[in-house]
Amino acid sequence: MDWRDVIDELDAGVERIAATLEGLPPDDLRGASGLPGWSRGHVATHIARNADSLWNLLEGARTGTEIPQYPSLERRDADIAAGAGRSRDELVADVRATQARFSEQARSLPASAAEAPVRAMAGWPHPAWYTVFRRWNEVEAHHADLAAGYGPADWPEPYVRWSAAATLADLAALPGRLLGEPAGLRITATDSGETADLGWAPGGPEASGSGRALLGWLSGRSDGAGVHLRPDGPLPVPPPWPYPRPACRASRRSRARSPRTRRRPRPPPSRRRRSSRSTHRGRATSSFLLAKGGARTETPTLARHGARRNIIVPLSGNRRAENPLRRLPAQGSLIARHPHGPCEGGPRRWKGGTGDDPMSPRTHRTPAPTRRPDAPLTPGVPSAPREGAAPFLSPACEGRLP
Repeated sequence: MDWRDVIDELDAGVERIAATLEGLPPDDLRGASGLPGWSRGHVATHIARNADSLWNLLEGARTGTEIPQYPSLERRDADIAAGAGRSRDELVADVRATQARFSEQARSLPASAAEAPVRAMAGWPHPAWYTVFRRWNEVEAHHADLAAGYGPADWPEPYVRWSAAATLADLAALPGRLLGEPAGLRITATDSGETADLGWAPGGPEASGSGRALLGWLSGRSDGAGVHLRPDGPLPVPPPWPYPRPACRASRRSRARSPRTRRRPRPPPSRRRRSSRSTHRGRATSSFLLAKGGARTETPTLARHGARRNIIVPLSGNRRAENPLRRLPAQGSLIARHPHGPCEGGPRRWKGGTGDDPMSPRTHRTPAPTRRPDAPLTPGVPSAPREGAAPFLSPACEGRLP
């Protein structure tokens, strides 16, 4: 059914509500309605304020600005309570005027604005045109809530056909955690053949009835008269009605980004590329003695964790220096003072090079010095070599002395 055709159905439904209110004695408007805690005056005021709230959604779609359906839930309840005590004529005039205002807004809504997304008070989005169908549910269901002789048996046939089919489809799409007591049930409309499987398995319970009877039961507007349950037993209490549309719930979860702002998905841990550098970046100070001038230079280096240990080379005076891993000097010799004698060599050997390119990505690997049997176990504490022993040479300096 086209949504523009529903506007005429709304106008006719509100006229039936106005006729019902006008047929009640003034004191009966203070009587209890079909909704717990609300009088008939509360229900009539809610019908009028609902038209205003849905008008807000259509106005937001027309102007391109997001206008909430209600300023807040507290404001909604306060407005209903404030208008519930009005006279019969005031209530009737309010119901008619707000519906006329809503109908005018809906009829003049451009086609482009009809597809604009708006958001229900419960938070789920939907196209602006679906606001008309939401209003249809409000008008027919709350007319029955007046408890003044109008019920599901009096609902117009076009409304029953649409709302029964939409209710079964939306109920079947609800997550299992929201189904409540009907979980595991199959519901079948005997006149249309439409079904809703709520996690049903062969041999499970089934409920069947006409679309009108099922709609009255699922909407909470009847006790389930005309609905048959197999095996026999009490009908389960359905979840709160109406239910959000499946497409609307899906659009709320997806929230797709535009191609320019969409984030690239992060690969799984097994396929992530490991960085050659550690995630923890520290700054260590390395001491160098350059051949030219013998000056000592302080150079920051990257502390690498998990690759290999830094070699600690003791200097004279028990001063310790951390062996560099990157950015060694491009030219000149490196003199390192070992506990058993100095060694001097030419350009350091780089893996894959001769040392002329210190910025090469290939990592320089300095072999660990070999400890003599009589060398102390504690680095940095020199011990005197044995008498007559040959000077100790590190493997990196072998063959380089004159």
